[in-house]
Amino acid sequence: NEKIIYSLVEGYKRWIAEDKAAEKKEAFTSLTLPAKFRVLKDHCFRVSKPCVVGVEILGGTLKPNARVLNEAGEEIGELKQIQREKESVDRAAKGEEVAVSIEGPAFGRQLHYEQVLYVDVPKEDQLLLEGKYRGALGEDDHALLKEIKRVKGLRA
Repeated sequence: NEKIIYSLVEGYKRWIAEDKAAEKKEAFTSLTLPAKFRVLKDHCFRVSKPCVVGVEILGGTLKPNARVLNEAGEEIGELKQIQREKESVDRAAKGEEVAVSIEGPAFGRQLHYEQVLYVDVPKEDQLLLEGKYRGALGEDDHALLKEIKRVKGLRA
């Protein structure tokens, strides 16, 4: 009898852990994660509609369909697509160099070589990343989230 009860308890604990992991993974696919990236010198492939440039990810995780901010906290456009070696990808991590298309800016006006840009993390996503999913982000990502809040003029 004890073995049966022990087995049931262990099975239940395992199911709870798997369910939490699945929930976390699902939430992360819909959350806007913090990211910081720099436009690479001599890597403008298209000037506008959309602007396509090569970038280096300086921190965080870059995902498509994110609003992009400059260092003054001004929104310059929306990141539409990420490509690595001419293949579309759904994310790019720190240290990677990828091409991105950004709807909105014109290269040479709102966007320049060596410019540092940020992903605008919406307030709802910020609160979830700082609360419910705090343990899922590393210290570097939390520091980047604070940096983005400062760029936006918010208390970090």
